[in-house]
Amino acid sequence: MYEFDHIKRMTNSIFRQLNCERFEVDGNLVGIDSRIKEVNLLLHMESNDVRIVGIYGIGEIGKTTIAKVIYNELSWEFEYMSFVENIGKISDTQLAQINKAS
Repeated sequence: MYEFDHIKRMTNSIFRQLNCERFEVDGNLVGIDSRIKEVNLLLHMESNDVRIVGIYGIGEIGKTTIAKVIYNELSWEFEYMSFVENIGKISDTQLAQINKAS
């Protein structure tokens, strides 16, 4: 476990230095690898186009967790990135601020 913690601290330190947000995700996730692989294939990372990914479904099935893991894995590859969580709860004012920033 010591090695895992050490690597995690190093990775988080690098992300802070690069000014990238990194999400905390439980390291003991079961069955998530195949879902992440599916989403990664849908992203077509070899393309230089803008990406917007929406994940939807019933509550408490791991949508946000999958999104956070993918964000952690891929966000460093982009010059600009953002993560909008709980879009249904975002007010018009907050949405306007997000649009201004992008």
